[in-house]
Amino acid sequence: MRGFDSLSGLIDLGVYITYNEFVPDLQPQQILQSNTHHPLHYWLVCLIIGLITFTLGYLFHQLPQNVPLQTTPQLITPSPKPVPPKAISITLIPDIANLLPPGIFVRDIEMIEGLFKATYIVLYLDPGYTMDPDPYALSCPSEILGEPLIGNYHIALIQSGQLINTLNIPTAYSSGLLSLAYRNLPILSDATGTDVEDRLQVVKLIALKDYTGDGKPYEFLFTTTGGGCGFYDSILIGYHQLSNTLKFYSTWLPRFNPDNSGKSHFLFECGDHGNDTRVEKTYQFNPKTSQFVITQEKLTPCSP
Repeated sequence: MRGFDSLSGLIDLGVYITYNEFVPDLQPQQILQSNTHHPLHYWLVCLIIGLITFTLGYLFHQLPQNVPLQTTPQLITPSPKPVPPKAISITLIPDIANLLPPGIFVRDIEMIEGLFKATYIVLYLDPGYTMDPDPYALSCPSEILGEPLIGNYHIALIQSGQLINTLNIPTAYSSGLLSLAYRNLPILSDATGTDVEDRLQVVKLIALKDYTGDGKPYEFLFTTTGGGCGFYDSILIGYHQLSNTLKFYSTWLPRFNPDNSGKSHFLFECGDHGNDTRVEKTYQFNPKTSQFVITQEKLTPCSP
């Protein structure tokens, strides 16, 4: 059995050399046992273990160095800070561009049809505007209306190459900047009737309609992305033909959406956001003051 003793020493020594990289404190005398007699199947098992150990050690050293082992896939998250547009996105004729302040971002422009003179409404932001800092955690209104541009907004009336007047659009709340939708992902319907998502598109803000009931589509409604879910605040602005200027026809009002008869109905139902008083309001456009005013209001306690 002396031959087997020598073989055992060689196998044990091979195992020792293989493990030396991983257990540096292991000593040869702890492995080599040349005076011990074992049956033949013991040595076969040792040989198989040694070969497996050597193979694993070799494969381990073939791995790229300085690269951590990853047992689970890692998700790559895009930058959470989108870059706002830096250039004027709308091509302006010189007669309009030369009348606007330098460095602004022209958000929207619309021509008023049916007037004798070429008349344009231009919406723009002062420099320093931003986008929502975290597009992956948008507010409820932003999820519906669109990702906003946040800043100081102005609306200008330009007619026949002259700046007629400019309105500074107030914020919807006591502090902060104004946020209006910039881009959204519209839901479209394909030929099969299945809703499909299209790419991000810029939201049209100046949509001229008749909101005062005079039959002329000279007004437009802005809705802020600030506020709570289901309580979108809106403000109405319009071209006042008699004075040939832009005017505010309302303040910021919750759930404000007049019809073409110049009326808007507000309802805050029982249980809505925990509401315990039913609120009903009716707003009517007053042509004498050019303002929407409350003509009816009713408060009803909700039953327990």
